[in-house]
Amino acid sequence: MPSIAVPLIILFLLMVRPVAAHDYWIEASNFQLKSGDRVLFYLRVGEHFSGKPAAFSAEWVKRFHMHGATQQPPVALLRQDPAGMARVQESGLQVVSFENIPTYLELPAERFNSYLKAEGLEAVLSTRQEAGASDQLGKESYSRCAKALLWAAGDESAERNADHHNKPVGLTLELLPEQNPYRIKAPAQLAVQLLYKGQPVAGALVMALNKSAPNEVQRTPSGPDGRAEFNLHRSGLWMVKAVQMIPAEAQAKEDWRSYWASLTFELPAGP
Repeated sequence: MPSIAVPLIILFLLMVRPVAAHDYWIEASNFQLKSGDRVLFYLRVGEHFSGKPAAFSAEWVKRFHMHGATQQPPVALLRQDPAGMARVQESGLQVVSFENIPTYLELPAERFNSYLKAEGLEAVLSTRQEAGASDQLGKESYSRCAKALLWAAGDESAERNADHHNKPVGLTLELLPEQNPYRIKAPAQLAVQLLYKGQPVAGALVMALNKSAPNEVQRTPSGPDGRAEFNLHRSGLWMVKAVQMIPAEAQAKEDWRSYWASLTFELPAGP
C-alpha cells in the first residue's frame, strides 16, 4: 500500500467510529432537474435527517452509480463533499446508488445494546442475551447501502418509459418503492419493499421521516413480503431507512455484519 494512503486510512477510521450507528444517506444538488444537467451528490451521516459530510475515500467505494431508463452515466468520484458528480443523459427517473466495503467497528456493550434497541434489532439483542454476551463488546462490520431517486423533466415520451423505481440495482440491502414518488403528490401513501441480497426481509423495522419535520418518525415492521407502508403527508425531501444485521462468518474478527439501507427522494406538493 502506498505510504500516502496510510494517513488517509487513519483519518477515515477516526471519522467513522463516532458515527457508525447513525443514518447515512445521499443528498443531491437538485432532486428535480432536466436532461443535460450536471448533478452533485453529497453523502451525509447523522441523526434526525441532520447530517454532516460523511468520511469519504475512493478506496472504500464498492459502487457509486446512476441509472436512467436506458443510460448509466458514470459517477465521477470527487473529494469528500461533494463525493460524486454525474451528468443526466435522459429524461425521467434517475436512480443513484452507493455502497461501501465493510468497515470494522467495536462499541462498548451498553452503547451497542442501546443502538440495537433503537434500530429494532431485538433478535440480535436476544441472541446476545442467550449467549451471555450482553455485557461484551459489540464487534461489527457494517456497510452503507444508500439510494436516491431524482427526476429529470424534458422528453415526455422518455418520461413515460422511465418507471424503473421498483427494479433492484444490486445493493446488498435495498429499499424499493412500489410507486414512482415523482408521479404522486403529497399527501400520499407509499409502500416500499426491503430486500437483502434480492430476497424480501420480514420483520425488519422500517422508518420514514421528512426533512422539514425530522422528529415525526413513522415506524413499521416489514411484512412477510418485505413490504412496509407509510403516509407521506408532507411534500419535500423524504428518507426511508432500515437496518439488517446477521451473524458474521465463522473465524471472522467481528461477531456481526450489518447493512444500513436508505432511500431519499423529493415528494412534489399536491394542488
